[in-house]
Amino acid sequence: SRKLVLELYSVDGARHTAFFQALYDMNQQAEEIEKLQVTKRINLIMLWGTIVVLILLIVLSYVLHSRQKIKIKNQISDSRKQEAERELTEIALKNQLLEDKQLKQELSLKQKELTSHTLNLIRNNQFLEELRDELKGMVKDERRDQKRQMQKLVLQINENITQGIHWKEFMGTFEKVHHSFFEKLIQRFPDLTAADMRLIALLKINLNNINIAVLLGISQDSLRVARHRLRKKLRLEQGEDLAGYLVGIS
Repeated sequence: SRKLVLELYSVDGARHTAFFQALYDMNQQAEEIEKLQVTKRINLIMLWGTIVVLILLIVLSYVLHSRQKIKIKNQISDSRKQEAERELTEIALKNQLLEDKQLKQELSLKQKELTSHTLNLIRNNQFLEELRDELKGMVKDERRDQKRQMQKLVLQINENITQGIHWKEFMGTFEKVHHSFFEKLIQRFPDLTAADMRLIALLKINLNNINIAVLLGISQDSLRVARHRLRKKLRLEQGEDLAGYLVGIS
């Protein structure tokens, strides 16, 4: 019976051993399966992570490339715009220089015309003055009927010394050279007369008193009186230069 008990115990122990061994093996398999699943999940996560990173890199690369293209395009556009603006500026500058040159040439021509008209006026008035003096001398010697005719000629010469087409041309050319000069002057001094304007024009171009007197057909004393009256109309201070004041008005 003891032997039987021992055999039964031995069989029961073997069963327990087999059971625990099987249980251990099952646990081992479960752990292995779990490890494999964890590894699989990790690999899957890494795979998706890699895919996401690649996608992000591709998107980032595309965005950077697009921005670079836009930047280059904008740089090219800006460069072309700057080049166009530079060309327009150069053209405008050339046109301005050409216009300035033409204006200077026109002004120089008008100044020459003004000088020519002034000389013509001086020569014309000098001739008329000489002719007047000669006629005055003849009046003293000729018969009475001729005296009346000569006196009439003297009066006509006196009337024409400061008049005629030369004065009109002179004043017209003066206004072209000194644009708006008379307009500005009249606005400031509205009581100026046509005779004042002629005297002002001659002073403006820096003629001396002798030539001014010849052109206006008056004596030096009359010229001094005319200058004094003009100074009063222009409200100049004592000692202030009349010609210098007029030359300074642009």
